[in-house]
Amino acid sequence: MMEQISSEFILIHQDLAISEKKFNMKVVLLISILFVIQVPLLGQEKKIEVKTIGIKDLPVGIKYNGNIIEVLSWNDRNGQNIFISSSIGPIVKEQAYGEPTVKKQIFAEQYTIRDKKILLLWGDLFVESVCPMHVELDFIPNSISITDLDNNGITETTLVYKNVCRSDVSLADFVVQIHTSKSSFCLRGYTLIRVGKPYDTMDLTNYEFNLEKALVEKAYTDEFAKLNGRYTDTKEFINTPPEFLNHSIEIWKKYVEEKF
Repeated sequence: MMEQISSEFILIHQDLAISEKKFNMKVVLLISILFVIQVPLLGQEKKIEVKTIGIKDLPVGIKYNGNIIEVLSWNDRNGQNIFISSSIGPIVKEQAYGEPTVKKQIFAEQYTIRDKKILLLWGDLFVESVCPMHVELDFIPNSISITDLDNNGITETTLVYKNVCRSDVSLADFVVQIHTSKSSFCLRGYTLIRVGKPYDTMDLTNYEFNLEKALVEKAYTDEFAKLNGRYTDTKEFINTPPEFLNHSIEIWKKYVEEKF
């Protein structure tokens, strides 16, 4: 009788061990499936629906300077976001002697609306240019990008603009500025111009846009060749997620070349 009970106990124990093993395999399989599903999502940037809205659709209480260039609206964890770019000028001022001076200003700000409360998220972009010749102080058309690069549910806004006083073909100051809710970081440098040889046929596939790296590779005696299309450094991005710098460099490469 005891031998029979012992045999039955062994069989039950074996059945339990097999069941536990099957259960553990199912758990491992389920975790693996979930991991496979989640891995692509970790690196994916959520698509953000951005709309262009008119001045008449701006909520009462939102202020701006000068003439509207663009108004964009989208939603994130902060609520509804409204971005505004605008400009004043060019304003020509005649001089008693010599050429007249020309002044132009550009502005950008971003508001959030949540629970019917309007808050200025940031409004620190104000650039002014005054010179006795042709002023080019402009946001690059269609270059605004709205992203959530760190996947925290709060978007970043990236602006691109150039600034130069010139009467010839010379490089303009070029800026890519990425705004978070609390901070902004810039790539600063110069536009890229294809004028004369070898620039008119220059292949940009392997072009070094980072000035610091370019100077390591080659000693330049020509200032135009040294600065053409390059950003000066990446110091402002030292303590930011790497996606911020990578995105800014992509935007730089996309818009840095001037078309004449």
